[in-house]
Amino acid sequence: MHALLASLYILGVATLMTNGEKLLGNMPMPVGPFAMLSLLVISTAVMGVLFFGRPVMLFLENKKSEALWFLGFTMGVFIFIALASFVILAGVNVLIK
Repeated sequence: MHALLASLYILGVATLMTNGEKLLGNMPMPVGPFAMLSLLVISTAVMGVLFFGRPVMLFLENKKSEALWFLGFTMGVFIFIALASFVILAGVNVLIK
């Protein structure tokens, strides 16, 4: 579930970055870099919570093996989603050409 939420969050950020100028218009100089750095900080916090929040809580409850399993499972599912996305996008790209 956490890996799916991370993937959906990344999709949302990528959509925002791709269509940012259409959605937000052309930003003046200090606003654009501020917005991008703010997005970086927010994204880091969200990903940190999604990937490490529950494993840290389990670890602090002295459930170390369960914490490692949960982290490994989340990472494995996320890697699978990322690789599947790359394969699908590559296939679509080949079909378009």
